[in-house]
Amino acid sequence: MTTAERDCTPGGIGSCAHRAGHGAAASTLSYERKSTARSHNVKMAARSWAWIIAMAVAAICVNATEAHAQMFINELFFDPPGSAADATHEYVELRGTPGASLANHYLIFVENEDNLSHTGGAGLIELIFDLGSQSLGSNGFLTLRQKANQFSVYGNYAVDPAATDLQNTGTGVGYGSGAGSSIGASNVGSGGAPDGRIENSGFTAMLIRNGGDPVANAPTLGFDLDVGNNGLDVATGRTDWTILDSIGIFSERFEAWDPDFNVPLGRLYGAVNFGPETAESTPGFVPNIEPGTTYLGTDFEIEIAARWGNSTGQAPDDWHISNVTDNSLSGFTPGGSDFRQSVGDPHPTGPLESTKNVPYGTVLTNTLGSANYPLNVAPPLAGDFDQDGHVDDDDLNNEWKPRFGVDLDGADFLDWQANYGSTSTDAVAANGAVPEPAAASLLALAIAGIAINQRRDNRRRG
Repeated sequence: MTTAERDCTPGGIGSCAHRAGHGAAASTLSYERKSTARSHNVKMAARSWAWIIAMAVAAICVNATEAHAQMFINELFFDPPGSAADATHEYVELRGTPGASLANHYLIFVENEDNLSHTGGAGLIELIFDLGSQSLGSNGFLTLRQKANQFSVYGNYAVDPAATDLQNTGTGVGYGSGAGSSIGASNVGSGGAPDGRIENSGFTAMLIRNGGDPVANAPTLGFDLDVGNNGLDVATGRTDWTILDSIGIFSERFEAWDPDFNVPLGRLYGAVNFGPETAESTPGFVPNIEPGTTYLGTDFEIEIAARWGNSTGQAPDDWHISNVTDNSLSGFTPGGSDFRQSVGDPHPTGPLESTKNVPYGTVLTNTLGSANYPLNVAPPLAGDFDQDGHVDDDDLNNEWKPRFGVDLDGADFLDWQANYGSTSTDAVAANGAVPEPAAASLLALAIAGIAINQRRDNRRRG
């Protein structure tokens, strides 16, 4: 080996090749090939990680778009105790993205009643709230309330100041109707005249967005969504409508079932539906509902429907369906508005009238413009980002992903992972399921992977 060959080291590729003979050139060529291969591998790895990041970011962006499009019917109090309160103490609550515009949005109530010949009013629009000029409050809530009455035996509700609070001050009673409503309401009562209230016997409430002509395609009183009373003529209500949320209620017995002929009677159109009749209490009972939707029998009269916490799903478990009372034994304040969880007769020992086993006497009407029970009495679990009382996939997909880097980070993901499967009343199981990382966690892994590869490459170069 020549001196030049002995001096040839990988650190001096160019000079070695220039000074030495054939042997040195071969050595240089070999090193250059190894260096090129390493560089190629680093580039390929970088491209792979870049692809993973791109896919993860794309998934996050898709989920962010979906999350921003979400809007919910959050609470419907449609049958307060006492007949006079129907004109003063009903209320509606909506929830969604804070500050979101409600342009081209409507809340409609659809008739549920029918007769044996199926020529009844099922499918007719009987109450409309035109929300187009409004937006959700800074906390994402909006309330619709009836006109105050100084002669009411009940007090006024307290509403979260961050919510958009719309209370009728027009000339019409209740919510008002047409020119008599200051909150965009119009309705046809059970007697054919406006009465400014929600039909007590039942309805389907639909929160819709009109994507068609803002005038010609807007909902109108008396429009029949179900000609023939055999199901919606158009799955979305009308062409170019989007149903953002819906719930159907048979509030009283025999609205859904004719006991003399043992056949279904009324019809509901919600994604989820409720009524007093059950298969156990009414043998042979089958509700008239839309294909692919669900029904839960309660075995009690229904007066209030509220999403459980800040739930976002379309299953019965996402709702608390209940009957309320102003019975003094429940703790109700005379002259107040703190309507309580009820039981059947006799008070206070009758059967509980709650689909969530909420204790008798619990106040259910003290969350206007804010998160529903139980979030008003217990803080959410760590990882329960949508505050519905459950740590589940919705928290990751609908909340953590679009909010990652805004108000949630990797530590919040670890909270979600640790508490996955828990509810607000459960302790975290020591052997609880830990789901596979999805797009957002994949992004974190991708970033970590790039850092590891970079350190390895730096060590090789050093």
